[in-house]
Amino acid sequence: MRSAAAWSSPSSALYSAAFHSGTCSVPGGGPYDGPSSVWRGGGAGGASLRWRQGLLWSIWVLLLLALAGPRELAPVPALKVSGRDLAIVLDLSGSMVRDDFHLDGQQVTRQEAVTKVGADFARRRGGDRVALIVFGSEAYYAAPFTFDVEAVARRIEEAAIG
Repeated sequence: MRSAAAWSSPSSALYSAAFHSGTCSVPGGGPYDGPSSVWRGGGAGGASLRWRQGLLWSIWVLLLLALAGPRELAPVPALKVSGRDLAIVLDLSGSMVRDDFHLDGQQVTRQEAVTKVGADFARRRGGDRVALIVFGSEAYYAAPFTFDVEAVARRIEEAAIG
């Protein structure tokens, strides 16, 4: 097992990969003179070992570039904020089943009227934080304050008595 110090720099990692892997041989079968012969250009096969080490350095640099990955930093568009916090309170009690409202020329229940008007109101609140509170016998948050007005509108449309 190799110590952590052997891998502390790219040059030591490449040196270990090139010269201690057991696959490094010199042309003509001559003995290897050590790493200094590679840098001096001496020794048997010094040119091919320099080429091999250059290739390993190139691979190392390309690997680092690949790991760094291309990044495109685009500015994130800011939300249009008007600064209002609006809480929509929706009644889900039994009295909401009465059909004593008129909407678009039709008679509808109170629940249908509030659902249509409330969801439309929430969708038009771009830039405001909107929350939804529902109550019947007890009140609770159906949606906390958020800029996601579409999510609040969907919660209003999904609200049911019971």
